[in-house]
Amino acid sequence: MTRKISSSMAITRGTCYAPCEVCREQVHCPLPVVSKDSTGPGTIRVLQTRYRAGQQILNEGEPVTGLHVLCNGWATVTKSTGMEQGDRTLYVVGAGGLLDASDNLAVSQAYSCTAKSLTNSTVAFVRSDEFAARLENDHTFSGKLLRLLARQLHALEEQYILHQSRDAASRIIHVLLAFAKPYCVERGKSVTVPMKLSRSSLAEIVGTTPETISRAISRLKQQRHILETPRETIISDIERLRSLIQPAA
Repeated sequence: MTRKISSSMAITRGTCYAPCEVCREQVHCPLPVVSKDSTGPGTIRVLQTRYRAGQQILNEGEPVTGLHVLCNGWATVTKSTGMEQGDRTLYVVGAGGLLDASDNLAVSQAYSCTAKSLTNSTVAFVRSDEFAARLENDHTFSGKLLRLLARQLHALEEQYILHQSRDAASRIIHVLLAFAKPYCVERGKSVTVPMKLSRSSLAEIVGTTPETISRAISRLKQQRHILETPRETIISDIERLRSLIQPAA
């Protein structure tokens, strides 16, 4: 099984079954849990590809070849505006998220968006024909897919409202909280997010300039709401940071 890989070559690729057995996103992921020993006509074939931070996973305008599910890491889904502003970030996808479900469900000829890895990421790929067959014959798969699409639609609605009614500083805090959510634990209020995004990446997500991001992050660091290391972002108190979000205009 082969497929086209974006011009920025990925780290490794190959057919993998075992990762599903230990994946923490099983409860949300629409892909069936398969193992090394899974064989036969009912087995869904998964091509797993690893991408470095900043690499494009799929490109707007390229032929639709199948469904991409983010196994781990973070990615952005962007849309070309056709204007000087360049691409617009529609939403950020975390582990277990779908990168191109609408194009597959609509049986589109070409991808309507671009997906790019924010961090080192692993993506599971299922061919279009296998996706269509699974969608028609597997009600569990269809149900999980629908619930996951609903979650992502809700996130997209929140993103739209945030951009329309909040100031840039509040949008930045909202993004930091979203990245922190998977790493929150009940004991204690401090959260360590095992990554540090560039100012330009945050600017693309938030919809502002890198200079605005730098000023806002510097202010949060001076007030000791966050701490940055070369590889981590540490939020000292999640609820205290959340309280800084300004009411909608």
